[in-house]
Amino acid sequence: MAITPQDGYLILQNAVEQIMGIEAPDTIDESNFLDVGNTVATYSQEIVFNAINISLGRFVMAVRPIDEEFSILRSISTKEFNHRFRKISFYSKKTKPSGMFNTDLYTNHKSGYTAGTNGDADVTTGRTPSTPSQWEQNLAISLELNFGKSTTWQYCVTNLLVDGKYAFQDESEWIQFIEGYMTQHSNDMKMEREAFNRMTFLGHVGVNYAAGVSTGGAASKGVKNLTAGFNAKFGTSYTSAQLRTTYLSDFLAYFVSEVKQDIKKMRRNNIFYHYYPVITENGESYHLPRHTPTRMQKMVLLDEFWTDAEAYVMPRVFNTEYLDKGNFETIEFWQSPAAPSEIDVTVPIPAWLNTIMTGQTASDTTADVNIDYFLGAIFDRDACMTDMQVERALTSGIEARKGFSNTWYTFAKNAISDPTEKTILYIMADPSSDGGDDSGDDSGDDSGDDSGDGNT
Repeated sequence: MAITPQDGYLILQNAVEQIMGIEAPDTIDESNFLDVGNTVATYSQEIVFNAINISLGRFVMAVRPIDEEFSILRSISTKEFNHRFRKISFYSKKTKPSGMFNTDLYTNHKSGYTAGTNGDADVTTGRTPSTPSQWEQNLAISLELNFGKSTTWQYCVTNLLVDGKYAFQDESEWIQFIEGYMTQHSNDMKMEREAFNRMTFLGHVGVNYAAGVSTGGAASKGVKNLTAGFNAKFGTSYTSAQLRTTYLSDFLAYFVSEVKQDIKKMRRNNIFYHYYPVITENGESYHLPRHTPTRMQKMVLLDEFWTDAEAYVMPRVFNTEYLDKGNFETIEFWQSPAAPSEIDVTVPIPAWLNTIMTGQTASDTTADVNIDYFLGAIFDRDACMTDMQVERALTSGIEARKGFSNTWYTFAKNAISDPTEKTILYIMADPSSDGGDDSGDDSGDDSGDDSGDGNT
């Protein structure tokens, strides 16, 4: 994980120019920009819980009671003195055999038996005749992700003390001129902040898409091809373009149904719609379930689709049972107004996620992600975050010879994507454009048990 701040002015400038339509849509390389989280940091680890560092920065506990909560935005602030933070989650523990009774598995009450384990282990099953004592240790099994990147850039505003005033008739015109260019400077900085947030989201989409269509990650059901899903459900063979035009009404009914179901599914505490390394301890495999209460779900949709669908979708999805309208935002374009529905990014894939995707031990890598029609997503508020580290303005004194001063704005932030939190991506792709793969169609049922290896 990078400790030295990454100078982000070039990547931000490229993103801003694509947003404004100055540059044609092109791949944005986020491999050094996005922080997906590593499972091993440079700090030493304590030996009881194994996965927890001794010394680090801000601490975020990724545990919440199962209830109904919601918040549309999620940002944190680690400040300039300590821009590293860790996120600790706990694996689901399994039940233990009863020691209160003699059962078909264990004899716990017998003359001569003690309160502890009795007898030799069975050569076939490995079980002892009785269960261990009440002092058997059952420590929590934890997963720690470390986030510690920093992307920094600066912006400068030059203020003239005297020169330029002669171009104006009076002080009032001069003040209007100053207000005008200060407004433009403010707009420029807003564009840069928007570009940072936009790239953070695009990177999160890219990471989850790459994982969701991989061999090892497809079982998480995190990528839903709505074209394939519609055709599979109704036995049709319509193209994505036909569903967005000729058969829009039918497709909208299907879309609303899918969204309603997904909102409910996100609330379940299970292993779907996210990724995590499976831990094996003493021959037992442990899994990391997640749940996203409705209050903590965020939804974004492509505006051009939403405009067509608004009259149908609003009364059916946005109500107290599902999503409040405040949880939802439409986006005019994802990356460039020249190609509103397209996403073209290169994203970092940490070793732990690459291992899940490939099914074998792997190292850090990158993934090229190109989505022709990205419709939108529902995701946990903690899945995609911006870490505010430095946002400061410092003004110099007046330069005595040339009569000007500079105000330097310094920014340092981290773009955080956490694939261990739930995210569902909606795409539309025809078989010919995605190699015949329906890219994570979730038309099946996920209500069954999660005792398998899920998304690993």
